[in-house]
Amino acid sequence: MATSLAFWIERVTLRANVVQGIKAPRLVRSVSIGNGTAGDVKVYSHNGGLDDSIHYLVIAAGYEREITAPAPVFGSDASLDFWLESDAGGLVVIAWL
Repeated sequence: MATSLAFWIERVTLRANVVQGIKAPRLVRSVSIGNGTAGDVKVYSHNGGLDDSIHYLVIAAGYEREITAPAPVFGSDASLDFWLESDAGGLVVIAWL
């Protein structure tokens, strides 16, 4: 009997310059974010406005980035896991691994 890695793929449409919260559908330790927009997508650790403690990374148009935690942390509680903001509206593909 063959076994495979279980994963969940989600497509999210972002509006330009609007921060959108993302929540994992289940407990996972890794997420891959693919940018299908015409501009850059910023991934924020939390939505704190202009708080200096925000951690973020930028994913250029047409690229993807994997974020891995040492233990399953995405989806571990009721809060949102991260926030996305796009320079130009468009589609982002999220693969929860």
